[in-house]
Amino acid sequence: MAYASYTLNKIVSSKRMQMPDVTMVELKGMNAVPRKIDEALEKYDPVLFVAIGHGYADTYLCECNQPYMVSDDNRVKKMSGRIVILVSCLTAKNLGPSLIENGALAYYGSRGELWFFIRYPPCSGRTVKSVFSCELQPIISLMEGKTTGEAQQERLERYEKEIEYWTTGPGKNHPDAPLITNMLIIDKNIAVFLGNEDIRITEGVVATPTPARASMLPAAVGLMAMMVGSATVKKAEKLKS
Repeated sequence: MAYASYTLNKIVSSKRMQMPDVTMVELKGMNAVPRKIDEALEKYDPVLFVAIGHGYADTYLCECNQPYMVSDDNRVKKMSGRIVILVSCLTAKNLGPSLIENGALAYYGSRGELWFFIRYPPCSGRTVKSVFSCELQPIISLMEGKTTGEAQQERLERYEKEIEYWTTGPGKNHPDAPLITNMLIIDKNIAVFLGNEDIRITEGVVATPTPARASMLPAAVGLMAMMVGSATVKKAEKLKS
């Protein structure tokens, strides 16, 4: 999953520049294991948990294919009050609904096998980043103050933009364009959102900043886990009408 982790890292680096008051903590390699992720959750109490790894219908796996969350286990219960993004295969079938049933505010994931392009190195360009730029779009949207529902819509819109790029845009003549397009179409069709559509996590972006709960923990299998916390980022709450 180095490909997704590289794309995530680029997003984090960009947000560090744009949001200097936000503290971001990364766990890499063998630090992205269950015990250390648990310790980070306990220390930072994030409202947004983003995980990159392998998945099955009821299980998310982290570094070295170690199971981290299984439907209805204690770690699922620890996601209560959080927004969870799982960039992995299949978890929308059982694990996603289990997260919502156990109190998670919202869930983003996939109900089928997630396809992505790996012919070139992780940092080699748009061919290998295209799918993951779509799957990780909710992080950008949420940190810009969008609601969870708006973040899902922007995730799907990002898919449409990438499909357009490879079919009628600058990438249409690339030799791998048909394959990448097919992957994007499949992944868009299995992109699932569950939970409350009216949650914002970064009230500090759109209202008066308040000291509060840390905001984000992305965990990436094999490469990194990352946390973001800030005194200017408030605990997720329902969007006021």
